Amino acid sequence: MTLATHFTEDFGTHHFGATSLHDRRRTRSLVDLADRLLQHPGGSLPDKFSDPNALRRCYDLMNCPQVTHEAVLACHRQATFDSLRDFDGTVLILHDTTELDYSTHTELHAQLGQIGNGTGQGFLCHNSLAVAAADGTVLGLVNQILHCRPAVPDRETIAQRRDRESRETLLGVHAVEALERPTATQRWIDVCDRGGDTFEFLDREQHLGRKYVIRSKHNRRILTGQDDQSPPALLHTWLRTLPSQGERAVTVFTTMTRGRCGRRRCGSPGRRCVCACRRVGAGTSSRRI
Repeated sequence: MTLATHFTEDFGTHHFGATSLHDRRRTRSLVDLADRLLQHPGGSLPDKFSDPNALRRCYDLMNCPQVTHEAVLACHRQATFDSLRDFDGTVLILHDTTELDYSTHTELHAQLGQIGNGTGQGFLCHNSLAVAAADGTVLGLVNQILHCRPAVPDRETIAQRRDRESRETLLGVHAVEALERPTATQRWIDVCDRGGDTFEFLDREQHLGRKYVIRSKHNRRILTGQDDQSPPALLHTWLRTLPSQGERAVTVFTTMTRGRCGRRRCGSPGRRCVCACRRVGAGTSSRRI
């Protein structure tokens, strides 16, 4: 992916200059910090801010009650939608959830939820990123949801889960509900992984009249024709009967490592390690698409 022009020219001013933080000095500080983060996106905060004064201003800004996630995001979202309205081409809105792990910050655990296998502490961050379909140019975030996973009973029933408004399957629904709608001449396509394959999400997309591509998770029962008289079938089973539209070859390279037994593995294709604890090597596989 590449960055759009406004990500490299006056980034802070363009995306955060109109942020309302109840003090112009806070907004100026946010703009300056955003430009610094763009120059050094990797590493910890001390790595990003070589200037100790900038690091202190960052901590002071984050410790201010008026500087909320919603307030900081609002200006950037508006700038992104302004770019989308002027964009001539197909836009993919990529929806995905990632985990923000703060397990080592024990003083924050009371404000966090479970992540991973339940032993970690942090947030679920659901991002909706707008990308140009033609060349992968990143246009910006159109939405971002920070979700704290609640503690639920071990024996929660399916009915109880459906009634719970804090369930994670609603993150995608809330995300698309918060998006602006394209005009009749614009093509904005929601793209989701298997987490979006729920009746609830599909129904919301249809209701809003949005275009979408979702990776299938469930082998649903479907109608294969245009009317109710068409024979029913299972989605995955029916798709496998259709002619192949192409292939994708994937080559996986492995390096010599040690097996579970501690012995060194052979990295040659098709060979096994000394103890035969796991097959290793490089190979090419093709998938129908």
